[in-house]
Amino acid sequence: MNRTAVRQFFSFMNLGAFYGYVENIGEDGVYVVPEEKPSEEENEDKRTYNRKWGGFFTKEEIES
Repeated sequence: MNRTAVRQFFSFMNLGAFYGYVENIGEDGVYVVPEEKPSEEENEDKRTYNRKWGGFFTKEEIES
């Protein structure tokens, strides 16, 4: 059971659609507050994973 759990964990970690790196430590080693999430207008151009179509698409591509 442990091998299966570890395999699934690392498989999930390799999917970039579910997480992203946020650089929150400055050059001087001090914590920096990450920028706020982009607005809805900015998100429309961002590609996200769509299960139905099996890939990464923008909202505009899915709607058309």
